Amino acid sequence: MPATDSPMGMSAGLSAPNYTGMNTIDLGLVLRAALQNWWLILLSFVGVVGLTLLVLQRITPEYRASAILEVRQETRNVIDVEDVESVIADSEFLTTQVELLRSETVAVDVIEALGLVGDPAFAETDSDEWARMDSDARLRTSVEGFREHLSVSPVGRSRLIRVSFEHPNPRRAAEIVNVVTETFISNALARRFNATAYARDFLQERLALIKTSLEAAERDLVQYASDNGIIILEDEEAGQSSGSLDAAAIAALNISLVDAQSELSFAESALEQARSNSFTSDILASNSVTELKKQKVELDAEYIEQLATFKPTHPDMLELKARIDLFDAAIAAESDAVISGRLAEAEATYATALARVQSIQSRLLSLKDSLVDLREKSIEYNIRQREVETERTQYEALLQRLREVSITDDIGANLVEVVDEAQVPMRPARPNKPITILLASLLGTAIGMALATFRELFDNRIGTPADVTKRLESTVMGVLPTLKSGEDIVSALSQPAHPLTEALASLRTNVRFSGTSDSLRVIHITSTRSGEGKSSTTFGLASSFAALGARVLLIDADLRLPTFSSNAPENTGLSNMLVSNDPLENHIIESQIENLWILPCGASVPNPSELLSSAGFAAAIEAARDTFDYVLIDSPPILGLADAPLLGTTADATLLIVQANAVRSNRILAGLQRMQQSHSRILGVVLNRFEPKRFSAYQEHYAYSYSYAEAPGSTRKTAEARKKRRIEVL
Repeated sequence: MPATDSPMGMSAGLSAPNYTGMNTIDLGLVLRAALQNWWLILLSFVGVVGLTLLVLQRITPEYRASAILEVRQETRNVIDVEDVESVIADSEFLTTQVELLRSETVAVDVIEALGLVGDPAFAETDSDEWARMDSDARLRTSVEGFREHLSVSPVGRSRLIRVSFEHPNPRRAAEIVNVVTETFISNALARRFNATAYARDFLQERLALIKTSLEAAERDLVQYASDNGIIILEDEEAGQSSGSLDAAAIAALNISLVDAQSELSFAESALEQARSNSFTSDILASNSVTELKKQKVELDAEYIEQLATFKPTHPDMLELKARIDLFDAAIAAESDAVISGRLAEAEATYATALARVQSIQSRLLSLKDSLVDLREKSIEYNIRQREVETERTQYEALLQRLREVSITDDIGANLVEVVDEAQVPMRPARPNKPITILLASLLGTAIGMALATFRELFDNRIGTPADVTKRLESTVMGVLPTLKSGEDIVSALSQPAHPLTEALASLRTNVRFSGTSDSLRVIHITSTRSGEGKSSTTFGLASSFAALGARVLLIDADLRLPTFSSNAPENTGLSNMLVSNDPLENHIIESQIENLWILPCGASVPNPSELLSSAGFAAAIEAARDTFDYVLIDSPPILGLADAPLLGTTADATLLIVQANAVRSNRILAGLQRMQQSHSRILGVVLNRFEPKRFSAYQEHYAYSYSYAEAPGSTRKTAEARKKRRIEVL
């Protein structure tokens, strides 16, 4: 068949790299990155967690103790005692109290109270710099460290303030917090006390003036009373003056007169009773009369008893009767004596009472004239006394106000109260090892995922069929798996159910349906660089075509590093044919595979490009086209050599072999661009050594049962290494 004089060029869009797939990050990309770069995620996880554990071991645990304060704001009024305190609260005042708790003054007071200068938690006391500091510098350094450990913050929208302190010693932390609150309260009371110093000074000055005026008024009042003979008596029970001496005497005499008149009336009644001999009760109360009557009763009883025996005229009866008469006479005499004594006593009492009444009345009459004169003088005295009382009232009011202001300052309403005292913490506040390790784990995983995603995002190596479509904008003609370790292509092709055999069959089908049987018979197979499996793919595809019964010629056109070896004579091969202008049939060798012939490379020549661009090579291709159904040309890599573009112009189409995850897209695009410039028809890309296990999205579609294989360690192979990898086909 005639050769194709004007092969089709590359499809548009291969002139520049395409990074469209790098602009979008989706879940599939992240999952793919994680599966491909699991080692990077694991390394990041182990590194971050390990570093965190190391740091946690070196960090000294800090214990946090906290106390809750309630703060109220006071509006003060030094004029009205009853309104001296009005408790309100606003955000500005609460913020002020928070800043006061954080102030340097409180820190200095607490440090000095607890002796915290030189505490290792606040300063590096073992350093040379600390040793060179003076006392003031050490105090300032300790204060700075103290304030870094102190935390003061409002509790929500309430009037509560939380005071916290962190220290390696839990008991020390609680002690410091409690001392901070006590110091703050003490300082607040001191500020409140000093705030009224001016008011106290004013009251004291005014009080001194009023005291001087009061003393002068009292001296003037006493002098006036002395000059006018006015004697003022003080009522101890009432605590005030009760008037002049004469007035007091008249009042006392009036009381005495009333008492004397009462006594006189009683004495007069007693006298009238005595004169009427009505002292029966007194007689009955007399012991002597009672005794006599008792004895007379006994004699009367005896007389009556004897009368039953004797007659009244009996001498004994007469004697007993005489004794009874004597007792009657004695009782009468004793009763008269009692009445006489009582009458004399009543007369004496009456006379005494009458004399007292008359004496009091006489004294009252003598004091009336003196009292009238005293009242005239008392008018001026009362005026002076009211002045004294006015001055005294002012003095006492100012003195009371001064006392109230002092008491208000000293023990007034406390604006800061401790709601909850700090307790000794049981567990360290930081580091929180479980949370820290958990966060480190998440961070390590996140960093690993980010690194893996960015690595995948910016890794422009062609690794999947999707990369071929998106980045190269080319057709995926086939995806060939990696052979297992120790397995060669010849043995793999001998197994019909082998994954490589099936993949090559799929590639063969795609190639056949890419054109008509006449337009696609000479296929040029190349790669961007050496070591991507180009020769193996060529041999595999040739074997696959031969398995269908087609006559296939495989031309080893890599005159620099031959791949296919044979036992043919040394003068046989492509280079020898082109140099000697021998016919094609003299250099073709039948392989061990039915329907497959090989045109070996031949002897090494110094000018491979000149031979491949010669008319003899084009004639050989035309001769092969007439003899064989398919001609597959294995050529050198594209980049750096002119062989591949020359061979591409001779063939009907070119297949580009790309090793998965080995070559960057920009290098592949550069190779494709060279092929396009030579007007080669790019049939598509064959992705070689693809490992679907690394890409979850392709596991089901490319379900080959194979394991990972080692990729070539270098893109440049020596001649000896290349010979070891030659395919024995004859």
